[in-house]
Amino acid sequence: GAAGAAGAAGAANSIDINAMLEKLRNAGLGNQADSWVAKGKNESVSPDQINKAFGADTVHQIATQAGVSDQQAATDISKVLPKLVDKLSPNGQLPDPTQLQGALGKVLGGR
Repeated sequence: GAAGAAGAAGAANSIDINAMLEKLRNAGLGNQADSWVAKGKNESVSPDQINKAFGADTVHQIATQAGVSDQQAATDISKVLPKLVDKLSPNGQLPDPTQLQGALGKVLGGR
């Protein structure tokens, strides 16, 4: 739950959101990723799709930082990521990358 989400947030805070979305698109999840940025309903992703898109090593690093199992990290990321990207793109486009760090803090409750 919260620990995995915090770990996911920390990982998201240290990467380029556009690069992350590109990884999702390259893994065949373009429709889902684009739905999070666009206005309207967010399509879901599964923990297995998160593992495929980001790789087991990346998910393991996030899990280790969060103090949860790899499966729990992938599950938490699959739940948090659509909401996170959606909140970062309220007008159907992502903010300037330099604004993301502050925005992530607000989205994640001041973390």
